[in-house]
Amino acid sequence: MTGEELERTIQFLLESQAKNNAQIGQLGVRVDQLTRDVAQLTASVARLTGDFADLKSLVREFAESTRLFAVRADERLDRLEQNAERGDRHHERLDTALAELTERMNSLIRVVEGHITDETRHRRPAR
Repeated sequence: MTGEELERTIQFLLESQAKNNAQIGQLGVRVDQLTRDVAQLTASVARLTGDFADLKSLVREFAESTRLFAVRADERLDRLEQNAERGDRHHERLDTALAELTERMNSLIRVVEGHITDETRHRRPAR
């Protein structure tokens, strides 16, 4: 190898080393940025984990409240159905009592009409 070739080879190696050093510096900056990004993502994941735990707790509370609401609604519905059945039975008793009263009133009317008719028949003509 001649001196000139050696000089070019050394120059090439120095330029390559400079390029490599520049690229390593850029990669170092990029690694630092990625490290900060990972740290931020880790913090975000930790916050989201806490938020998820809070949300899970709220969903449990909501589910329990909904269950209790449904139980109370079922109890109220049962009471309403019982009241409706009692009202129906009361209505039936009233209908029966009214029918009996109507029958008695009709009997009384027939008796009274019979007395009036008898009285009218036995009355003496006025002079």
